[in-house]
This record gives sequence, C-alpha cells and structure tokens, in this order.
Amino acid sequence: VFHGQYGLSALAWLAASLASITVIAAAVPSMIVQAWSAGTPEPLVSLLPALLKVALHLVPAGPHAETRRSLGVMGRVIGVVSRGTRYRRTSKRLRPFSAYFALIYTSGCALLAWEHGWPLLSLAALALFLVNQVWLRFADEQSVILMFVSVFAAQALLAPPSLLTLLALVVVLNPLPVFLGLCDFERQGSLVRVQMQIPFDHEPLQRAMQTFFAPVPAGQRILFAFDDPHDVYENVFDGYRTLLELPLFVCAEREIHLFPDWHAVAETNYPGSPNFWGRAPDKVLENARHWQAGHVVVYADSGATLGDDWARFGFEMVSVFDWSHWGETLQGHALWRSAEPPCWYLLRPPALPAAPGGPTAEGGTR
Repeated sequence: VFHGQYGLSALAWLAASLASITVIAAAVPSMIVQAWSAGTPEPLVSLLPALLKVALHLVPAGPHAETRRSLGVMGRVIGVVSRGTRYRRTSKRLRPFSAYFALIYTSGCALLAWEHGWPLLSLAALALFLVNQVWLRFADEQSVILMFVSVFAAQALLAPPSLLTLLALVVVLNPLPVFLGLCDFERQGSLVRVQMQIPFDHEPLQRAMQTFFAPVPAGQRILFAFDDPHDVYENVFDGYRTLLELPLFVCAEREIHLFPDWHAVAETNYPGSPNFWGRAPDKVLENARHWQAGHVVVYADSGATLGDDWARFGFEMVSVFDWSHWGETLQGHALWRSAEPPCWYLLRPPALPAAPGGPTAEGGTR
C-alpha cells in the first residue's frame, strides 16, 4: 500500500481475509485515511476483493429475522449496542494498561511527526486502538497492539533514516514486559525481566480431564455452577475463564453440552434473560432442574471440604479434579484469581421432572 502496488495489496488483503475478519474490519477505516492522505481511492479499492469475500459469508443468512437477532447479539457483546444489554463491560475505560500504551504510541507518532510530518496511518491505528479499549471492543487487546506496531514499523522503516525515527521505533516496539503479562512481579520482583517459558506436554492434563468427565454419557448436559456476576461482564466465570477452555474442549469432543459458555452468555445478554448462575446447593438444584442437567460441576478451594449440604439436597459425588496436583505441569503459573487452586467436583443431582416450559435434556422445550 505504501509503495502504491495496489494489485499486490489487493491479493494481500484477500489472503488476510481468509484468516481473519477482524483484520479487514480494521483495514477499512485505515484505508480510508490512506486514500485521503494519498489523494487517490486506490488504497480503498484494493480492499474490494477481501470485502467481497467477507460479504459472501452473509449470503446464506439472508435478510431473515434470525440474522437480525444474531447481529443484535453480536452488537451487544462488542459494545455497539448498549441499550437492552445485561452484562456491562467495566473495562471499557482508560485503564492504566490502555493509558500506558496510548502514551508510548502517541510519543512514537510525535517523534515521527517531528522528523517527517504527521504519520496519518499510524495515527489512524492509534485511534482504532483507543476505540477498541474505551468504546467498541471489536478485537482482543493483543490484536490492536499488533495492528499499531505493524503500521508504525512500516512507516518508520520506509522513512528516511534518522536517530529520531530509530528512537520512535524503539519506544513503540519495547513496552514494559509487565504490561504484556510477560513478567510475574510477585515471584520475580521485576517489571522488565521476561519469564522463560518452556513447552510442556498437555496430554496428561487432557487425559485427566477426560477421566473426570468419563461417567457422563454422550449427549447429556452439564451445568457448571458459577457465582452470579451481577451483570458485570468481567465477573463472568468467577475468574476461571482460562481453566474453562479445557473442559469445554473435552466435553465437545464427546458431544456433551457443558454450559454456561461464552455462547450462553452472549445469547442471554439482555435484561430479564434466563438465569443459570448461583453456587449454593439450593440454587444449583433449581438451575439443574430448569435446564435438565444430568450432572453439575461445583468447585471449592483445594484442601477445603465440599460440605454436607450437597448430600442433604440429594447430590451424589461422581468424580473429583484437583488443580493443585497440576502445579508442576503448569510450571507454577496460577491460571485462577483465587489464592488457592480450585478443586472441581462432578455431582449427580437427584432425578427431577422438567420445569414447566423449561428445556428438555435433549435441548428441546416442554
């Protein structure tokens, strides 16, 4: 794009669209800025093959009511729609993380502007970074960081060499590692010393998780009991969202529906939506009855007892998975917010009839 090779640019954008829709979404405003800066529509025109490819994804959906509903669900999740949304994002503000990166990116743009004039495309990338952080979450934070770094590095490397340009590049490409989660200040006492990460074999962990869910027949539903997030998006899954990925994968392989997952959160992101939160035995039993879950997963801190209340409500212990046994496999990294590793218990609730109007175990409605 910078060299005006718009035929190659069109092929590159098309190739990018095969891997990511987010890239093309960010490219549209970027190429509008580039077209205005270059005084030609060709940068924007070079996006047409990629945009056509992305548009083809929507053709099978067509202008149906279900399509509009799905677009509304997506809009509420990323923040386009705020009215009628249940889970609010408290992270959509200028947090220290966002403020730090905005500061170093602004500094880099200022240094480049001092030497070579305003880097408009980098400024557009900075604007997209800020939009993503404080208003519209269209991408993960890592994605918008890489987006800005890619654009800025291209502009800096194509500019005439100078010490200020080199300084700007060094500033932008070298944030403090602690802001990228590459340091553990509590363990290392350093904000800049990057942790050494070595590969590990995840198969033993995966096999243990398969054993944990082995008593559950294929086709059943499992309710994972979490605290009520009180309509705050960041509180969903009690800080165990990272740990939840493995059981979701293991259950999907066996055609077991483990919920709630992110799809369930997205589909119920409106006021008055059906509830599946709560960790107290009576609430878990109520939710298991409503959603016709054949099993439930509850958790407690490792080393703590689950308590006798569950047996009094008719729950039967089936299997146990204690994360404290996997500290060496995880190389000492805590993938949970709590001070102690969690211990998961797979329980079988007492046989109950379906709630009137509630879903059946097969996913239909009575």
